[in-house]
Amino acid sequence: MTDPDRLEEVITAYETTLYRAALAVLGDAHEAEDAVQDTFLRALQAWPKFRGESTVETWLVRIAVNTCKDSGSQSLASNVSLAGKIMVTVTALPLYSDILKTVLSLAGN
Repeated sequence: MTDPDRLEEVITAYETTLYRAALAVLGDAHEAEDAVQDTFLRALQAWPKFRGESTVETWLVRIAVNTCKDSGSQSLASNVSLAGKIMVTVTALPLYSDILKTVLSLAGN
């Protein structure tokens, strides 16, 4: 993705969804904001490898959750399970079937 307008379009379309997913995983607003920024950087680097086997949204959520896992956040080490945090946030989100399936499948990882 080299077109600045396309990049802005992707960020505008998915930043809220990615923030909510990151917040569900990390439990901290500031860490979630950092994770979303890192997600977009990773996605920009990986864009040429995107095969289109899923929606862009599903692909970005997967990158976001992996970014959160890689962060080594203290919040992840808390006694509240990752699956529980994700379920609380997912129920507050509009039901995007691809995102819901991805997030729920990641809870088992």
